[in-house]
Amino acid sequence: PVLELKYPLPEGNRPTLGDIELRGLGNYSTSITLHEGVNVLSAVALDDDGEQSASSEARTVILDTQEPVLTGISVSPNPFTPGKESATLGLTLADNQASYAGSLKVTVTDAGGNVVRALDSIDPAAYGRRTLVWDGCDANGTQVLAGTYQFVIAAADAAGNQASATASVTVQYDVTPPAIAVTAPVAGGQLSYTATLTPTWT
Repeated sequence: PVLELKYPLPEGNRPTLGDIELRGLGNYSTSITLHEGVNVLSAVALDDDGEQSASSEARTVILDTQEPVLTGISVSPNPFTPGKESATLGLTLADNQASYAGSLKVTVTDAGGNVVRALDSIDPAAYGRRTLVWDGCDANGTQVLAGTYQFVIAAADAAGNQASATASVTVQYDVTPPAIAVTAPVAGGQLSYTATLTPTWT
């Protein structure tokens, strides 16, 4: 008898993918080429007289060689001041097999590539538009120093294909104290009337 492995291509035909000569009881295997996406596999057996068995239970196998796609990456506000506001990272995650969840992880690194903060890892990740918020603090809850930081984005689909991207964000603080100056009356001037003090605050 001969074991035939069959599966339907998207066009709907069912080609014979391979024959295995059975030499007794046991397990048998053959190599077949799958197409990208969903493949449905089944097997039938033929004896020497041409009698064919019923088709086996179908098995669904998904071939996914395409990495997920990260688009629409944005950071707002940028720059931002920790303690007054937070930076929101927005992105869109897509995959050719979107019905199977993947993972999304985002870390914040400093100019030296050191990890400052690991933001919430979304695993499993639903595909579509996602947002994550960074308050400008490190893992200990301390506000970071002023400078440029990177959102490091790592995505993976259910098949293990990976994609990555980065987005920069600037942390700034207002460390300049306000200044005040008196513009009237003129210093050293002599007045014969009541003076009005006019300060200018910048």
